[in-house]
Amino acid sequence: MAEMSFIELLQKLQSQVESLIGLCDASGLEEKNDVSQWSALSHLEHLSVTGKSTPLLIETAFDSDTAACMNDDGKRLFSLGYFPRGETQSPDFAIPKGIKINKIRNNFSRLQKQLAAFESREQDFLVCQKGAEHPFLGYLKPRDWLHFLFLHQTHHLGILKEILG
Repeated sequence: MAEMSFIELLQKLQSQVESLIGLCDASGLEEKNDVSQWSALSHLEHLSVTGKSTPLLIETAFDSDTAACMNDDGKRLFSLGYFPRGETQSPDFAIPKGIKINKIRNNFSRLQKQLAAFESREQDFLVCQKGAEHPFLGYLKPRDWLHFLFLHQTHHLGILKEILG
């Protein structure tokens, strides 16, 4: 698959976040299911927490003195272009803890605004070679963090569609 342009990546991320906000109003979010150990609500919470932290990590990378250096797991994930199900665990900070749906929705709304603000910084994203640490993938450049967010949201949106039907 050809690499997306920066603007195309941001547009796809915006579309995903719009879908996630819409799913916050779905019925049956807390019901157990046969697809995942987590409820749909737990998946939404997980995505809202990672969506909240990713822009902070992007800014950390811009301000870092550390060169980006993706590890072999990161290189594999990015070359696959998707998250294989069941191969990794969530870091502790991203495991659902039961936050309320309004906070989840607010996290997604904040992410929308942050993604929109990134549009004016395209050149910064394209040239930055500094990195912020991902717990499993190594030190990611700001643009790689956006790509990670896209792959991660795509993965969980697929699961959410299966759970909610």
